[in-house]
Amino acid sequence: MRILEIVASSQGGAAEHIFCIAKGIDRSKFDLTVVMPEDNGNVNFTDLRRLKIRVVSFNVFSRFSLKEFLNLRDFISRGNFDIVHFHGTRAALFGRLAAILIWQRPKILYTIHGFHVVHYRNLLKKLFLLLLERILNLFTDVIVCVSHSDRESVIKMGLARNDNVKIIWNGIDIERFRNISLDKNVKKNELRIPPNAFLLTMIGRLHPQKDYFTLISAFKLLQRELSNFYLLIVGDGPMREELKSYAKNLGLNDKIVFVGTRRDIPEILSITDIFILSTLWEGLPIVLLEAMAADKPVIASDVCGNREIVVDGETGILVSPRDPEMLAQAVTRLVKDRKMSKKMGQKGLIRVKNNFTLEEMVQKIENLYYELTR
Repeated sequence: MRILEIVASSQGGAAEHIFCIAKGIDRSKFDLTVVMPEDNGNVNFTDLRRLKIRVVSFNVFSRFSLKEFLNLRDFISRGNFDIVHFHGTRAALFGRLAAILIWQRPKILYTIHGFHVVHYRNLLKKLFLLLLERILNLFTDVIVCVSHSDRESVIKMGLARNDNVKIIWNGIDIERFRNISLDKNVKKNELRIPPNAFLLTMIGRLHPQKDYFTLISAFKLLQRELSNFYLLIVGDGPMREELKSYAKNLGLNDKIVFVGTRRDIPEILSITDIFILSTLWEGLPIVLLEAMAADKPVIASDVCGNREIVVDGETGILVSPRDPEMLAQAVTRLVKDRKMSKKMGQKGLIRVKNNFTLEEMVQKIENLYYELTR
């Protein structure tokens, strides 16, 4: 069966999701091709080609180009694909338009990795995109949501039929984050972190959705009583300089380390003491699963997606979004009660093993591919 996976960026959870599919899918039954731009994200062409996956780049997703759009349409048409699987809103908007224009179109599958459109502040843009979603969904064979909250949003807004929307939770390769062998002091030194520092880490795009301002503000509050704390921010994006300036204005530029996009996430998590995700909304964040797979205590904002992963008070702590004081208090609570902190990390690992494995996710996706082509 020939499958085409399309994503608008190599940065973020959707690209990581495709990489997980590529790692786990039965290659004797499924022939995978990936369309993804070369934009220096956490997944690159080399990663996929190492798995013997064909990768092709189109630049239609960041800025519309009629030429690139027609090239994408022709590529889909010539590829003789059984299924085209779109990941994320940007890829699905342009990509489905291209696929619909094909005379003998393949089956169309769309995975929503967080329904970001509903959070847009520009009302006209939001209404236009929701209308476009509703129209394109009429030509979509199956929509997959990675969380129950996203599915509820899609159904509630009348964007698709109830029986046309399925849920498949994200899954990860847990063993990739287990038993990491490295000299932690050497790794900390590489990242400009003192060897005895207590390290808080957040990983994600430097984007308003992730609400790094709340994280940095909470970190400022922590400095009053916990002087050996450092904050590691992993990721890149349009807010990089603004966030660095904010940290500097708070007198924290020597305690907050921005390291950009990294490919050594398992090693970074191994030196992390507490993992934080202060986002305003999520689909089902892979990075949170990865931190729990590394048996780290996690603190996450109590928003859709996060609350489907974290059992508050058991596998981590949920805090109100945009609340620096509550976030700082949660960190202090874990620091003062190391026994509870360790127990949360252990229970988090068990929860990931029981619910969010790569094998279970890929099996459900394979079954869906079979259903679509019957």
